[in-house]
Amino acid sequence: MINCKETATQISMKLRSAFAALLTILVIASVASVSLGFNYSRNITIIDNGNEESITTSKVYLDEIIAENKIALNKGDIISAPLHTRVAHGDVFTITRAKKINLVADGKTMPIFSCSATVKEALADNGIKLGQYDEISPVLETVVSNEMNVEIHRVDVKTVTLEEKIERTVRKIPSADHKSSYREVIKEGYDGLAKNEYKIITRDGEEISRELLASEVLVQPEDEIVKIGTYNTKVLASTRDELSGCKVITVNATAYDPDPASCGGSGITATGRPARFGLVAVDPRVIPLGSKLYIESTDDGKSWSYGYAIAADTGGAIKGNRIDLCYNTRSECLKFGRRNAKVYVLD
Repeated sequence: MINCKETATQISMKLRSAFAALLTILVIASVASVSLGFNYSRNITIIDNGNEESITTSKVYLDEIIAENKIALNKGDIISAPLHTRVAHGDVFTITRAKKINLVADGKTMPIFSCSATVKEALADNGIKLGQYDEISPVLETVVSNEMNVEIHRVDVKTVTLEEKIERTVRKIPSADHKSSYREVIKEGYDGLAKNEYKIITRDGEEISRELLASEVLVQPEDEIVKIGTYNTKVLASTRDELSGCKVITVNATAYDPDPASCGGSGITATGRPARFGLVAVDPRVIPLGSKLYIESTDDGKSWSYGYAIAADTGGAIKGNRIDLCYNTRSECLKFGRRNAKVYVLD
């Protein structure tokens, strides 16, 4: 006699066993598909700098597809997803190509690349910073174009304090009794010292501006006094400082030569010296006899200069702000004629 209940149980167990085996097979197949990159085709789209391309591939990751299709990614290019992205059917990826900028900065020329719209953004993309006073051409708001040129000039503004020498002034005392080679230091003098504060501007490391903001004299300079020979020789001031602080008289100047036949006299000056270049006639009420002088044109010597001289003579026609300059030859006197002059009274 057959046990029907037992047979039904056995059938049920066999069905369960078969279902479990089938499920196991399906799981294994699924895992194998995931782990091994089950070989089925995917259709994706890549838009490269505005150009759309449809790609059919069995590759799983974006970098594999880029390599498979020999798509070159250059420095600065941007792709819309990480290269390790796992792709799916229907995905769309966009590549934006960087523009090249020829940048001149910090003493060198270098190419930089950026997908940004403006020069300001492109510099930021490449980690290039601008100082407060730096100059850039073209301006930061300029739209980037491929192969454009950009120049940066580094400008630095700083305040510095320096201790600097104050050059002593050399005062020359003319000596009409000595030849031009004669030079005697009457007083040595010495240089001074000042503390000066400057605003200094440099451009690409080169100083272009220096403005004195404040100055404090630490040591006052002492003038050097030198006696120089002016016998029959023109001697000019080395610097305008030699004439600073002197009494200045504007006069009308004429000229004479030492020949008695030309000047109607003996050729000997009122002070007993023979007339020669460097000895001049004055009105003693205006310029005392024996005074050391410096004589030049009224445009600070730009037109002409007589140089150092001695007030050594007088003349019947030399009254008031008049002066008569002795030249060595008649032709020099005629060439000089009559001119306005500035007379610096040195002592």
